[in-house]
Amino acid sequence: MNYQKFSSFEFENALEDKEDIKKKSFSLEQKIIKEIDKVVQIEFRKIVEELNRNGHDLKPYRQFLPFPTKGDAQYRDDCGDEIDYQCKLRIGFNFVISVGYSDTQS
Repeated sequence: MNYQKFSSFEFENALEDKEDIKKKSFSLEQKIIKEIDKVVQIEFRKIVEELNRNGHDLKPYRQFLPFPTKGDAQYRDDCGDEIDYQCKLRIGFNFVISVGYSDTQS
């Protein structure tokens, strides 16, 4: 984890350029999300595996987002078909990281 390019000095040097500050803030936000997501995904999968060992059949669910998204995971234990669908258990998480500097927001 190297955050040197996000030092106070780097932000202060960019204060005159609001777009540069926004880019730095967004870049920091994405870096934090990526690092936290790695840890949370691992632990969340362990929970899903344990629940599945205890009789559930949880599988990744991506109805609205067909691709993996950092900071978000959804699992469902589905049964039935389109006519007689039932979701027995649903678990998921999502998190938001927000970063802003001075009077700017990303």
